[in-house]
Amino acid sequence: MSQANNEIPESTYQIRAAVRTIMSPAVWLLTFWQAIMLISLSMLGGSEETSPVTGFPVIFSILIFGFIYLISGLFRAFSTGTGVVSVLEAFNEGKNYFTPFIWLMLRLLVLFFLVTQILLIATGAQPEAIIKEGAKSFAFAVSFLSFLFIYWLPIVFSTPDFRLFKTLNTALIVAIDRLKQSLFLAVLILLPALVAWTMPVDIPLAVLVSIASISEIATWIAYVYCIEYLIRDKKRIHALLGIKLKTDDAGNEDKTSNDDNKKD
Repeated sequence: MSQANNEIPESTYQIRAAVRTIMSPAVWLLTFWQAIMLISLSMLGGSEETSPVTGFPVIFSILIFGFIYLISGLFRAFSTGTGVVSVLEAFNEGKNYFTPFIWLMLRLLVLFFLVTQILLIATGAQPEAIIKEGAKSFAFAVSFLSFLFIYWLPIVFSTPDFRLFKTLNTALIVAIDRLKQSLFLAVLILLPALVAWTMPVDIPLAVLVSIASISEIATWIAYVYCIEYLIRDKKRIHALLGIKLKTDDAGNEDKTSNDDNKKD
C-alpha cells in the first residue's frame, strides 16, 4: 500500500465500512429478505408433527435464489464502487455474477460434503446424532470458518476470480497476514454467533429473526471492510492469485488480463 494509506488509522476504515453498509438500501433489502425466509420456514415449512404447506418447497426455492442473486450483486457493487449500494445497483450487478456464484457455491458444497463424510467415517459418528444434539455447536463452528475465511468472497468478487481452491488459499493467506487487524472482524462475525449459541433452542421467532438480522448487518460490515482492504492492496492480491494486471492499469481500475474471472 502507499504511504498515504499507511498513515490512515484502521478505525477510519472500520467506520467507513460500517457507514457504507448501514446506509446501503440493498443491504437492508437483503436483511429483510432473510427475515422473510426465516418466517416462512418457521410458519410454512412444517415440523415433526405437521407437513409443509403445499407449494412451500417451490416458494422457498425462489426465495433462496433471490437471496443468492442479491448477495452476488451486493458483493460486486461494493467491489466496484466507493459509496453506498442501491437496490437497483445490486440487481444490475447480479445479472453478470449470479450464475458463476451459483456454480462456485455448488463446488463448495461438494467439497464440504466430502470433508464431512471423511470426518464421519474417521470418527464413527452418526449424522442424525450430530444434527439433533450438536446443531448449535455446528452452527458456531460454521461461523468460525466464516471468520477464518472472511476474505474469501470479497476476493472472489473484487478480482473477480471464481476458482474455488485458489481463492480459498489466498483468503487464508491474507487472513493470517492480517491477524493484528482481525479483532474487528472477530467481533462482527463471532459475537453474534456466540450470542446465538447461548440462546435456548426454542427461542421465539421474533428473537431469532432479530439475532439473524443483526448478524447479517454485522457480517456485511466485515465484508465491506475486507473488500476495501483488498482494493487498496490489489496488486498483491492479484499476484497471489496469479492474475497479471494490464500494463496500462493505473491502480484504481479493475482491468486484468485474460486470466481474470477464472474457474476451477
